Amino acid sequence: MRAEMDVRRLTRDLLAGAEEEAADLERSGTFPWRALAQLRAAGLFGLPFPEAVGGLGRGWLAATALIEEASQLHAAIGAVLDIQMALVAAPLVQFATAEQGNIVRDVVRGGALAAFALTEEGAGSDPRGMQTVARRDGDGYRLEGHKLFISNADVATWLLTFALVDRRPTAFVVERQNPDLAVGPPLRKMGMRSVGTHRVDFRGVYVPSPLRLGAEGEGLHIANFALSRGRLGIASQALGIGEAAFVKARDHVAQRRQFGKALAEFQFVQMTLAEMRLRLRSAQLLCEDAARRLDAGEDVSADAALAKVAASEAATFVADRALQLFGGYGYMEEYSVERYLREARVTEIYEGTSEINRLIVARDILRPARREIGGTSPHAR
Repeated sequence: MRAEMDVRRLTRDLLAGAEEEAADLERSGTFPWRALAQLRAAGLFGLPFPEAVGGLGRGWLAATALIEEASQLHAAIGAVLDIQMALVAAPLVQFATAEQGNIVRDVVRGGALAAFALTEEGAGSDPRGMQTVARRDGDGYRLEGHKLFISNADVATWLLTFALVDRRPTAFVVERQNPDLAVGPPLRKMGMRSVGTHRVDFRGVYVPSPLRLGAEGEGLHIANFALSRGRLGIASQALGIGEAAFVKARDHVAQRRQFGKALAEFQFVQMTLAEMRLRLRSAQLLCEDAARRLDAGEDVSADAALAKVAASEAATFVADRALQLFGGYGYMEEYSVERYLREARVTEIYEGTSEINRLIVARDILRPARREIGGTSPHAR
């Protein structure tokens, strides 16, 4: 707990001013370079990873505290940290060969930003529907197809990309500067505009065999490994957004007066604040429990899914109630509350919708029953 608090204080110190500049960055769609450079210089991109690969060896409980605290100041920073640490660095550390060591260390340290290229138009919730293919070509592969909704694609050095080799999902580490790779313009979004989201086209992109991650056909296993950590990261991001909205609402009702008294003196407002705190704290405990289990070496696929559902739905509820407590002011950009609601909403969608994550939890619940009756499930962990 002391280590977690130290991470939170350090994050606040390093990101001084990030909250104030967040509105301008979101309005202009500008990447949060300054804040991320501060975190990189402190080595915090490598927070959960072993020192042997350039990390700090502090584990995922500390990493989730970092993402939560950063997201309370500016949600886009938390999004980048989640992509970098959970979706890309974690599978690289787990599955990379010694020959890929330089890439691993560069991503772990944050020297090279990364993107996670899995989703396609017909392969979102069901990655088995992907159409991007990788055909063998000499001592390498040629990738053909496209990916959609890829965050960080415009600033990444490496894209962890998934394609079919003989109909078997396989992972590749693809350099963005490849001349046959095209990153489309940023898609217009409801929120989280400081992180660009793009279509990526692979037009015969050549990837040498040493840049394949894992074995042919191991792609879904690698993707699920990444997503179980990514969902924990998004849960933490959602908690940060929710906490920011809660603090704004608490301070507002303490100062705003109606009918001769502060809004905070009305029982309905007090009950609303209590419900907001209840949902955030409950989700935070689920997130912390999953992080501790992950640090203990346990499979947290269901735990992370549960934490993400609870935290993302709590964040949306809290941001919505915060806007309501602000009244007309909450609908104005000046007070940031409407931005929290726009940012919270996507946490219920990306890296597994709430519906998909509930299915993951349900399958985990029913797993013992399936075993008892002799049934099997390809999704059981």
